[in-house]
Amino acid sequence: EAAQVKPWYWEMLVLVLGWVLGLGTSYFGHWVQQHFEKRRRSETLKVAFRGEINALRSALAADARAAVGAWEHKKTIKAYKLAYPSRIYDAHASMIGDLRESVLVGHISQLYSTLERAQDIGRRIEANTYGGDGLHDFAALLVLAFHQALILDMRLTEQTKHLVELEWSVKVSEADAKDQNFAAEALKKLEQAGAK
Repeated sequence: EAAQVKPWYWEMLVLVLGWVLGLGTSYFGHWVQQHFEKRRRSETLKVAFRGEINALRSALAADARAAVGAWEHKKTIKAYKLAYPSRIYDAHASMIGDLRESVLVGHISQLYSTLERAQDIGRRIEANTYGGDGLHDFAALLVLAFHQALILDMRLTEQTKHLVELEWSVKVSEADAKDQNFAAEALKKLEQAGAK
């Protein structure tokens, strides 16, 4: 029997197919690597924001309660200057999209914008350049920021607990419920007073 002779283009075809297969495998490997890197970066950012927003929540809880108490009793606040942690946000604002959740990104940005508005109103009240009902507006923004921080803290705690906890059930603590009730009641009072 005579050996079959392969066509002249056979070796070229095998070479091209090998090159395409190698390129495809390389591309797929790169894509998988990037996918896991983005996921890891997203989880790391969520944990970092969880810590910072938890600290914000604690600070805002005291400041919001004090501002609402002063507003309810028609007292003044000694100082309107506010300082809240924002290192994580400041350092990662340009890459906040790495969180890969547009709603979460929006809520985090909204929290820090609300804090900036409250700080601005506080500066303007102290400089006697604020034209509105300063204490009411200041208290309303602090309560709003506190409520945003509360919700974000609960959400980020839930989304990142698998990194530190094995349990998957959602738990609303007594402090969570108490803070949520305070924020809802205070916002209602401030909104009703603002509508007058």
